[in-house]
Amino acid sequence: AEYMGGAFAVSSLLSREAMWILSGALPPRMRARWVRLFSSNDSGLSFVKLEQAIAQRGPTLLLIQDTEGHIFGGFARSPWKRTAGFFGEKGCFVFTIAPELRIYGNSGKNTNFMYFNDGTKTLVNGIGFGGQQKFMGLYLDAKNIQKGASRGICPTFDSPCLASSESFQVTLLEVWSVELPPPGENLARKSSVLADSKTRSFLELAGVN
Repeated sequence: AEYMGGAFAVSSLLSREAMWILSGALPPRMRARWVRLFSSNDSGLSFVKLEQAIAQRGPTLLLIQDTEGHIFGGFARSPWKRTAGFFGEKGCFVFTIAPELRIYGNSGKNTNFMYFNDGTKTLVNGIGFGGQQKFMGLYLDAKNIQKGASRGICPTFDSPCLASSESFQVTLLEVWSVELPPPGENLARKSSVLADSKTRSFLELAGVN
């Protein structure tokens, strides 16, 4: 489940504890309202439908489960847009949820945070985070979105392979928009869950400062 505008919305990939930890890694103003943009349970594993759902939307959380049950993903600080190269802001990060919950932030080694391209003959076509062309920290293929790759160590985030193996098959994909709350909404109340001692312990275990 995830927090969405005062209620819990169903996610097939996030427990409440995982949601708390990922929320703790976000800027406070992005913790209040999460809106699901895409779920392969509803739309199938289609890159076309994924692009329709997330184009020019952001910030977002991309969540993946592979055939071995590993759950992982990335936080995109900037809106998704087709471009010939990497883009994005330093607030991006990648993470694993299962079997171990860890967050890998910006290493400062390069600015190759986000990648989103399709329909080109000479460049990689797909969606991804970190690394470089053909060696991304996390990547899904536009031609076959069920086919993914996660190269370690990714210099952008100093992250290891996030999936069960460097080449993996996707079984489930979700994307959530982390939206700003409506004007006047009490943000402090919504993010107060992050202040309790149990949640702080989870954040420390996950590597969130």
